[in-house]
Amino acid sequence: GEFSDIILIIILSWLVSFIFEPLVDYLEKLKLKRVVSAFLVFGLFSLGLFLLILWVIPVLISQTNTLTSILPTYIDNVPSWASRFFDFVLATLSNTVFLIQKIASFLFYFVIILMMSFYLIVDKERIWKGFLYLVPKKYRDEMEFLQKTINDSFANFLRAQVVLGLIFGLFTLIFLLFFSPGFAVLAGFLAGIFTILPLVGPFIALVPPFLVLLPLGLSQCIWLTLVIFVLTTSRSSSLAG
Repeated sequence: GEFSDIILIIILSWLVSFIFEPLVDYLEKLKLKRVVSAFLVFGLFSLGLFLLILWVIPVLISQTNTLTSILPTYIDNVPSWASRFFDFVLATLSNTVFLIQKIASFLFYFVIILMMSFYLIVDKERIWKGFLYLVPKKYRDEMEFLQKTINDSFANFLRAQVVLGLIFGLFTLIFLLFFSPGFAVLAGFLAGIFTILPLVGPFIALVPPFLVLLPLGLSQCIWLTLVIFVLTTSRSSSLAG
């Protein structure tokens, strides 16, 4: 189990380095040294992470507890065919507080992941050359091709998903501040996380805003959720184009 945790940390560090590498490369093109560029990028992200721990997580726990307590009074008014779905959602929300607390404890390990990602970005070329040295010569061309394929396809896909998650989460947060400000942070945070999931993510991301809009009435809730989906989808498509 401990060995698998180490492997997971290495894989996550590798993924995080993919996400931050374009920013480091951009600063390096501005005549900054690579180590300085990486320090600026990771420093700003660490500041944001500190603010997340300090403010967002307590807000998420508070809003989740409040939503879990008031939502059952509105579920009684929904059609019978939807009752099972909402029972499942309530059970999930009850565990969300525990999940958020686990995420908070994971942030400690994430500091280690950031440190490893920093090293992977700064010494990328030397690490890759050292890895190729361990590969037999007849397979090195294939490894070079694999590395290029990963950088050109998977890395770009991962970055695009993270950007879409940020767009969907921020838009949901801003939109809900006008209609359900008491739960806007919770819904925006969950919507952004779910959007990162491939294919089904944008549809699952509609569940949090739908739940927090439910007290406004089922019909209005459905219409407002559709507005969020249409606007965020069109915005994301325009940015992708």
